[in-house]
Amino acid sequence: MNPFFLPYGAGATRRLIGLIDAGALADNEHAAETLYSRFGRQLNSTDLLIARVQPWFNATALSNNGDFGPIIRRARRANVRILTYGEGAHHLGDNISSAPYVDLNVAPEVLLRWLASEELKHLAISTSAIFPVGQNLLYRSPSGTYFRTFLRVGNIQHSSYAIDAVAFWLLPHFAEATAVLTDSWSISSTALNLVRLRGDTWRNGEGGRCQIESLPTYFDSRQRTFDACCEVLRRFPIDGDLRLLVLVSAVSTGNSIGRLVRALDAVGIAREQYKTVALYGLAAAGHVETICSLTELKDAEALPLFEPVATKPHRQTVIEIDPRTYFPNRLVENVLSVKKAAGKPGFEFFSAYAGRRAFRVHSDALEGNGQIRRHHAFDIDVCSMLTTQRFQGALTATLTKLPEAPGLLVSPDHVAGRALAQFAQNYIAERFGQGPRKGTILHPSLLPDDSNRVADVVAGLRSDEWIWIIDDVSVSGSRLGGYQANLRGMGFSGHIAFVIGVARPTESEEWERRVNHLTYPLPGGGSNIVECVEQVILPDWGVEACPWCHEREDLRRILAVGSLPPGARRIATKRAIRLTTAKDGLVEDVFWRVNPRHEPVLQNRSFFLDHIGTESEADLVLAVASALERMRHNVGRNWLGTRFPMVNVIDPRDYLGPTDYSESSLRRAFIRSATGPELAVFGLSRRERRDEMFRAIVLSGSADAESESTRLEFAAAALGGRLPLPTLTPAELRILRKTAAGRMMADISKSLID
Repeated sequence: MNPFFLPYGAGATRRLIGLIDAGALADNEHAAETLYSRFGRQLNSTDLLIARVQPWFNATALSNNGDFGPIIRRARRANVRILTYGEGAHHLGDNISSAPYVDLNVAPEVLLRWLASEELKHLAISTSAIFPVGQNLLYRSPSGTYFRTFLRVGNIQHSSYAIDAVAFWLLPHFAEATAVLTDSWSISSTALNLVRLRGDTWRNGEGGRCQIESLPTYFDSRQRTFDACCEVLRRFPIDGDLRLLVLVSAVSTGNSIGRLVRALDAVGIAREQYKTVALYGLAAAGHVETICSLTELKDAEALPLFEPVATKPHRQTVIEIDPRTYFPNRLVENVLSVKKAAGKPGFEFFSAYAGRRAFRVHSDALEGNGQIRRHHAFDIDVCSMLTTQRFQGALTATLTKLPEAPGLLVSPDHVAGRALAQFAQNYIAERFGQGPRKGTILHPSLLPDDSNRVADVVAGLRSDEWIWIIDDVSVSGSRLGGYQANLRGMGFSGHIAFVIGVARPTESEEWERRVNHLTYPLPGGGSNIVECVEQVILPDWGVEACPWCHEREDLRRILAVGSLPPGARRIATKRAIRLTTAKDGLVEDVFWRVNPRHEPVLQNRSFFLDHIGTESEADLVLAVASALERMRHNVGRNWLGTRFPMVNVIDPRDYLGPTDYSESSLRRAFIRSATGPELAVFGLSRRERRDEMFRAIVLSGSADAESESTRLEFAAAALGGRLPLPTLTPAELRILRKTAAGRMMADISKSLID
């Protein structure tokens, strides 16, 4: 159950389409509720939900409203259509929901070809299949051509969902095949899955064994390669019953396919006996049918991503691609120092609101009814910001930009939403002499409810009236998109003004895309308005990535094992309880400490946050997290993270010293805000230097609060596998055990080994 959602069309005709594998959802209330809990906002905005039924399910039994009732009730405004395969073709059924018909003005076969291409594109982009582009970096493909990137198609096969999805779109091409030849063993699992999927639909269940073979290597121009590939081809029965599907992972120049055609001729396989299909097209090679074309993909400099490099490498790092495995033959590691430029864009924002409890970590976001909407590793409390003159003045200035009085004011039904709505109501009354004509609605999505109250209010608006939507924080933009889609679904054709307290995308370009989506031209002229009071870059980490959620679960696990001695067990239990009960998030206690903190978080001004004396631990961690997230999206080679085969990690001196970041609180903030791969060091000499710096800190013998907290932070990171501990000698362990936190660290290290 791996749904994905994507827009179809543009402007006023734009529609959101969702695709789900529906077999597990049919007549399953729990599965539908799980889907809604994870993707509720997207489902609320979906115009057409396509439920794909794989051939092993009984499509007839799954094709009625009753069986899909659970998911229909949760995607109430969407048309729901079932996608099946049979008799050699894909079939898209009629709408089985009660929602008004959505006309996409496109033939079903055209829509399905587009959907197949988009899903394969999604698989390529969302996995490690496309190798990263880097400054002064080239890939030498098995053909000998140089590229700035490389597509390893085998990497899209990261789950059973992905393998099933690819095979489903290939089924029409495989309908009459008696054998499959793949151009690489790396996609042989897709061929095997084709046979499994076809199963009882092949010749009314009477099909026999389907032979599958793979070429041993990239088909280059050498004679020995030709001979080796011909040896594989001779394994197929050369008779009139052979129907061969030649499955190619990706086609660029088409030279290797031309050589394969000559080899097929050489072994006696006639051209009418085989059909060639490529999963991906990287160039305009019209002689081969492809499922997905990637020719329109561009890099950060708007250059075609898969365009060959015409000039020979000059002082550039070249990564050779192995012609048998299609894996790179080397790993390129770069060590990046966190510079002032990374922290500067967020410095003024975080310094302005520091010390006001506006920032917190490990926080549950709640709806008005108290239900958890989602979890935020890094969270912003707009209510606290609203108490400052800076935010009040900026919000007033933002509202002043809006040209017309609203006929309706909308805000989410939670604490911050209600506070912003009250502020806006006061402003509207003072500026226009009266409140919104249709009042204020506090609602999480504007999805019409059973009482039709929302629909009735919206229906009472005139086409020339404005709706003001005031939201506290925009992380992914799904709530704003949901508001817009549901208003459109209720027939509202007027203007919408979106005002967001804090826009916090993961990169600036993401916010620009969000604004473009919300401000498309309206049928009657003009467009919607999107304004934000503050904007900052932050990671969008939920439960799966939250360092404090990981710490809580790691402590629970180690406590359940019972391997810790009594003293360490008391410290670990106290910390686990604190993390479990922190539903409103942590402002202090962000770092693990033996005793409460009494000293200021910072002793001096930093690149990330000004030293004001009242800054909290959460203030510092969010400021550092913002800087690291900005580095993750750097253009060029100096981005932070792991994009195989390139690994760009944080310089260990930034969190172990000696560098400008000598304050222990900054070092702990780095460890909390970075991922495990970003803290890893692969080169032997660099790893040895990191271990030396690590020993210098933890074996210093100092028992002050900051040193003790640093030891516990190292222990927590080691427990979660984010910061591997070096092996300590017995003498070093005796030194480490001289302090309480050191004993805890040593006991955790021992429990990990045991």
